[in-house]
Amino acid sequence: MLTMRCFHPRDSSAMANSNSVIPTLLERREREVLASWTGRQISAGALRSGQIKEEELRQQSERFLRGFVQALKAGEIDDVAGAAWEPVRELLGEVSRARAVQGFTPSETATFVFSLKEPLFT
Repeated sequence: MLTMRCFHPRDSSAMANSNSVIPTLLERREREVLASWTGRQISAGALRSGQIKEEELRQQSERFLRGFVQALKAGEIDDVAGAAWEPVRELLGEVSRARAVQGFTPSETATFVFSLKEPLFT
């Protein structure tokens, strides 16, 4: 199963600021982030073997991003074990199980989350 780790910023005011700004930015730029993220997954070979269809990949990505934003909005940026992150953890479990059944390797499954990093930073 995939797990998430957060890194704690040293400046607590930066955390408070990111709590309000990041979810808003992600909501505004959701389509761009999703397009870039799914594009990276496809480039990494997610569809190459036919194990998953593009529509399923897009739906999983959209559900994850929306859950991620909702958890950030709840203010639990530094506690991914908190209740606000439960839907995100459940989705990661679903994705992990589904991809294992579909024959994906653990590395290919991890790409689902790791490929979001660059679109987020961009």
